[in-house]
Amino acid sequence: MSLYNIAFDTNNRTECLNHFSIEKKKGFIFESVNHCEIRPIGSILLDFLNIDIENGEDMVNFIANYCLEDLLFKLAKKSELNISKYYKNDNFYITEQALSDLFFTLQSEYEDDFEFYQDIFINLITSETANISPKEFDKIEADFRAEFPDLFEDESANFDLITLSYRINDLTLDFTMDDFYYFHKELNLPKSIPYSFRTDDYLNVLFISYKQLLSLDSNIKIKKCANCGKYFIPKTMHDTKYCDEIFKDNKTCKEFGRELAYKESLAQKPILKAYRSRYQTLSKQASEREKHEMYEYFKKEGPSMRKKYIDGEITAKEFQDWIDSTKVRKKII
Repeated sequence: MSLYNIAFDTNNRTECLNHFSIEKKKGFIFESVNHCEIRPIGSILLDFLNIDIENGEDMVNFIANYCLEDLLFKLAKKSELNISKYYKNDNFYITEQALSDLFFTLQSEYEDDFEFYQDIFINLITSETANISPKEFDKIEADFRAEFPDLFEDESANFDLITLSYRINDLTLDFTMDDFYYFHKELNLPKSIPYSFRTDDYLNVLFISYKQLLSLDSNIKIKKCANCGKYFIPKTMHDTKYCDEIFKDNKTCKEFGRELAYKESLAQKPILKAYRSRYQTLSKQASEREKHEMYEYFKKEGPSMRKKYIDGEITAKEFQDWIDSTKVRKKII
């Protein structure tokens, strides 16, 4: 069995990924467990793009969920690391402390790789090449190769999609799809899917997910949420700025975005300008005793009244009446 097997249901715009995750078995023992899930096409790519490399926990979570054994095998090939101690009857087992040490080793070893490939994918999805179909790109690449053959003899040549293309290997087609139709038949994956892709390399999975996403619609966009900063695929072709992920207080970024836009529009309203003007006037007059007391009162109660108005707890008239009530009238002698 390969470490990864991914199939694409283009009719329903979903990807089904069969992979291995590290989970706690019992006590202080962890094991590698097979998982298979159906999600929208591009989901595994988004998971990778949204790793905060500077946040060690983010990278560790991705490794644990998708590619620990993959990276372990890669590390063993280029070092003297003995990985047989982690396997019993071909099953992966590890203690909690050993797993923590292994995470640190893999993170240190592959942090630069993760950042490098993140940059490549981000460049791809934010450049003009993200708006052309795979067939169109293949023609562009072929013409480019014909015109500049010497460039492709230089291994240091770093052209985003070309770099990825040459990095992809160990990728085979699986026409039986037993991983989905036999071992995970509960998923009810459509029989119309012709084949899946098998590989032992996480980068292959990311690349295939990207290419399949692009093949659905050459105009598809991957956006960066203006609130949480994570990448997402908009559900519509509108110029969406916010994702649908839960951000805070059980509200999505899109809901926070609406509230922010509403509050920004309120900030331009005359009544709030009157509020700010009254505060500035009282601030300038605070040296006078009578006005100092009103200034302190305004500082204390003003923010609460402003919030009540913005939140809709009081009307504009009620807020204006309160502002007017803070005017200090001259005494008649």
